[in-house]
Amino acid sequence: MRYKGVVTKEGLKDEGFLNFATDLREENGYIHFTADTDFAPAIVSEMKEALKTGPYYAVIKTEYELNIIFAEKVVTAKPTETEPIAKAIQYGVSLEIPESELRAQTGI
Repeated sequence: MRYKGVVTKEGLKDEGFLNFATDLREENGYIHFTADTDFAPAIVSEMKEALKTGPYYAVIKTEYELNIIFAEKVVTAKPTETEPIAKAIQYGVSLEIPESELRAQTGI
């Protein structure tokens, strides 16, 4: 299984975690990538450390798992679990990330 990810480029302090990713491409201020299942937990952990505080986030997901990552918080849920996802989106909105942007990137 492969994870698909996206991260706001300007929100990164360090891009080192991308060494574990493949299919890298930049588009409209975002870095899109894929990752093997074996590397996904390490990428989530590294990504949290690599994000600047403020209105920056990353998403890494499969059809079975969704990780919404902020510098101060990681929310992991099944895509069907609406409550934790809604709380993560509200947290992002409190950081001044547009709700529509978070919904589009998470696929919710």
